[in-house]
Amino acid sequence: GEYDSNAFATKNNADSDFGAILSPAVTANSDWNRHALNFSAGATGAAFANYSQNDYLDAYAAADGRLDIRRDDIVSGTLRFDRLHDSRDNPDSPGSGEDERPEGNLTRYYRSLADTQYRHNFNQIYTVIGAGVQRLNYVDNGQSSTESRRDRTEYGARARVGYKISPRFGTFVQGNYSYRDYDEDEVLANGQDLDRTNSGYRVSLGT
Repeated sequence: GEYDSNAFATKNNADSDFGAILSPAVTANSDWNRHALNFSAGATGAAFANYSQNDYLDAYAAADGRLDIRRDDIVSGTLRFDRLHDSRDNPDSPGSGEDERPEGNLTRYYRSLADTQYRHNFNQIYTVIGAGVQRLNYVDNGQSSTESRRDRTEYGARARVGYKISPRFGTFVQGNYSYRDYDEDEVLANGQDLDRTNSGYRVSLGT
């Protein structure tokens, strides 16, 4: 269960609510000596006592696998599909932080993800390269007809070089590149269109 003292994340006139939450899930995992294949699916549903517009039903289905080409060459991948929602305190959620509670249901969206990577081991040194794509589709929630402006496709690529100091400890350097492609331009107050498609990279060092 859940108790929320400010169910709509408003600045003033907070409304409290109680909710019941249920989260069933099922998994199936291979037990092969080589290679691996796993499946999982689940859902999380919430029903609130006073404000049914905060009810939600999230769900997911996923599969991941590993292909052991040779001892030092491994390919892995993931496929996943989610039905999700934005919580009321999400800054992008309509009405979040306002003085009065918003009308309309929670913002719901769907996420599809595909990712793959290849790893090669050179004794104590190893390398990893990977890439993935993620699709986000938002559903207009009845209060606002502009949630679909957040629809986008996100692409990513990564490369890592690591050094294994011991079986349980190592260090690595990794580079990531990301590219976000929005379906629609943002319309500014002056009537001009803002192209929100963007890209960037990140370099990290860790253990």
